[in-house]
Amino acid sequence: MNRLVRIAITLFVSATIMIFLIRRRLDHIPEIRAGELYQNDQLVDHTHNEILMSVAGMVITAIMLIAGLTLLVIAFLRSRKKSAGHG
Repeated sequence: MNRLVRIAITLFVSATIMIFLIRRRLDHIPEIRAGELYQNDQLVDHTHNEILMSVAGMVITAIMLIAGLTLLVIAFLRSRKKSAGHG
């Protein structure tokens, strides 16, 4: 198997695991009701920080997926280029 394809598969697997971890983290965020917004600032800050961390994780996951797709395209173009020269 091509080295670029192996790296792309590793990136896809890592991104999949990261999505599951982010999903699990988002499931544990406490719900904030309208009355709690002014009563418990610490809960609001905690929830806000958890959401920011989840967004950062999703950005990293998107970068990993884009890099994996790019590596697959590069591997495909290189294999086409090598096979076209023998014809």
